[in-house]
Amino acid sequence: MSIIKKEYTFDGKIWLQQTLKIGQYRQIISLLEGIEVPDNLDAGSLLLALKDKIHLALAIILNPEGISLKDKNIDELALELEFTLYPEDLFMVLNDFFDCNDLTSLLKNLNQTIENITKKATQEEPSLNI
Repeated sequence: MSIIKKEYTFDGKIWLQQTLKIGQYRQIISLLEGIEVPDNLDAGSLLLALKDKIHLALAIILNPEGISLKDKNIDELALELEFTLYPEDLFMVLNDFFDCNDLTSLLKNLNQTIENITKKATQEEPSLNI
């Protein structure tokens, strides 16, 4: 797996985006809970799906230089990004998100893992003889 990194400067501050770590995936999945995500996901459809949560998604995928992922305050950074980024910046970050993260491969692997777990659980399920 190759790690892709992008660097941006917004309002004089350096922000980094790279291939998501497990904790960021957990945060994104939690954010997407209850949101209908289209099958053909791209920057525009992601923006429409997230609606008023887009600033939170940005705070999850972007990281200010010098702050560790585990120490960042998502709500505080979301507010900062909401009033720092221009629409062009937003689309650049979202398009880069798809360059940094092979979601098709990830979803395929996730589905295969779920199928394997389900198959194994079904095979190991004890039968009840009454």
